[in-house]
Amino acid sequence: MNDDNKRLVREIILFAIAFIPLLYTVISYGKLPESIPTHWNTAGEVDGWTPKGILYLLMMSLPVFFHILLLFAPKLDAQRAEAMMKSSIYFLIRATIVGVLSVILAVSTYAALGHDIPMSTIVSLVMGIMFLMVAYYLPRIPYNYFVAFRNPWTLYSKEIWKKTHSFAGTMFFLVGVYMLLSRQLFPKENIISQAMWVVCMMLCCFAPILYSMHLYQKEVNGGKKKHKKK
Repeated sequence: MNDDNKRLVREIILFAIAFIPLLYTVISYGKLPESIPTHWNTAGEVDGWTPKGILYLLMMSLPVFFHILLLFAPKLDAQRAEAMMKSSIYFLIRATIVGVLSVILAVSTYAALGHDIPMSTIVSLVMGIMFLMVAYYLPRIPYNYFVAFRNPWTLYSKEIWKKTHSFAGTMFFLVGVYMLLSRQLFPKENIISQAMWVVCMMLCCFAPILYSMHLYQKEVNGGKKKHKKK
């Protein structure tokens, strides 16, 4: 089997995974209650409901939507589109996003059918695994204009891009480990557990951006000093 056929097979498999929540929901539709739990707090208690209907079916279609969106997203970067679309790292990123969405949504439908499951624990484990996988991918993502931490500072040079994504990988790894352990550390929701989630999100979202700004300033100032010496 040549490379093109291998890529086709893996895309078909990923599409099938993306389609599972919608298919499972359609098959179980007649047994679902009129109001379906769709959000759980950190204590595992339902605090969000969605009426059974088109809106819920659309929500179950999200993995398919993201699969298609991410499949063609590299076209936005015309110069690197073909290489990125064939990249194994980019496929693994897409597979992680689609897989996590599919698992959470399928489990949501399973819970809606009346099964008692520890949803908060499942979400924490799935999210922890996702963050650990992203931590592995980030340092390996090539310089590009449409995925990962793209800002004026990371795009200034490939060196800043590389260092920023290596740093971001460390942040995502630490958050991933915390998420895997969060239910053991905080069995019940409290102000500390809520604050920790906020801290985790801020670390992943803002720490790499601030670090890239620091690297940019350091590189620019270093360049100015060299120019003055000349």
